[in-house]
This record gives sequence, C-alpha cells and structure tokens, in this order.
Amino acid sequence: MKYSCEINDLFKKNDCYDPLDPNGNFTVTFDTYDWADDGYLAKVTIQNFYQYRHVDKPGWQLGWVWQQNEVIWSITGAFANDQGNCSAYQADIPHSCKKNPVIVDLTPDALLDNKSGDCCRGGVLDAWAINPSKSLSSFKIKVGNLGGYPFNGNPPLNLTLKAPGLGYTCGPLLNVDPTVSTDFGGRRQRPVFSKHFN
Repeated sequence: MKYSCEINDLFKKNDCYDPLDPNGNFTVTFDTYDWADDGYLAKVTIQNFYQYRHVDKPGWQLGWVWQQNEVIWSITGAFANDQGNCSAYQADIPHSCKKNPVIVDLTPDALLDNKSGDCCRGGVLDAWAINPSKSLSSFKIKVGNLGGYPFNGNPPLNLTLKAPGLGYTCGPLLNVDPTVSTDFGGRRQRPVFSKHFN
C-alpha cells in the first residue's frame, strides 16, 4: 500500500502564496513494503518540492496520530523523540508507544546500523531546484500491535511537518499507485504493498 499527502503552510491563507514558488509543497509518502509478525514495514519519505525554500537546522520534525494502538517497534534513519509509556511490554520494548509520535532525522554522524538511504542530514532539506538529491529525506519503520493477520494497516492521521518558521499541516493521506522498485540488477519489478500520499 502506498499513501501520500501534500503539506502546505500551516497558517497560509487562501489568497496568499509565495510569488517565487506558488506551486511548491512538501510531500510525505508512506510505502508499506513488507508484513511483520503483528504489523508492517514502511518507508516514509519527505520530499521538498519548493524550488527555493529549504529547511535549515534544527531540521524537520514529522508528527502524526495513529488510528489504532500501533507502536513503532524499530526505526532506521530517524528516531521518535519520546518513547512514551511502554510499560505494557515486558520482553521486547518498542521504540515508541506514543499515540502521537514525533519523528526526527538523525545527524550525519549516526552509526551505520541506524542509517537508511536518504537520511541523516540533521533534518536539513535543500530546495528542489537547487539540489534535488538532497531535497528528500526518508526513514524506515516497523509498525506493530495491529492484532492478527490480515492487518488493517490504516495510514496515520493528522500529519504535521514542523520546520523552522510557521510549520506545515497535511491533508488526509490518499491511497495512490504503489512505488515500484527493481531487483536482480533491474530485471524484476517489485511494487510495494500499499502507498499513502499526502
């Protein structure tokens, strides 16, 4: 499944726009690429489609609200800034039990085991027109506590991108065509299970 959304200025009025970049936005994509024991694995990507607006230090923070009682078992390329109350778990402790986690990018000096592709720039996103390869950031999460199979992997709600300045809010995630990756040297296509776009 793939879900995605466009994020617009939090305090943007309907009649206001950036004259240098009236069509710019941030896009967040959730690609569910595998199933886990009690949930799923997803790659979350933040893409800056503003041509001239970039995100400086202290960097982006991405927050949302889970629809059910999901937990983040593990995460690479970023971290939840608050673990929350995980006292219900005795053996394996989730990375985050918060109903409304806030995710933060890792810094460039992060350990290799904690990194994933397109991460670890301290939340800094370059403008798309200036440096497209550094205008995105991504991280991978293992989401669980969804009960038995088949899992109802609903996308999170109320996405908010906090960045220096006013901040941004996101419309509802939309189910869109899945991202397709390749393996075997590009000879085989492999779509993700779902994609959510905003």
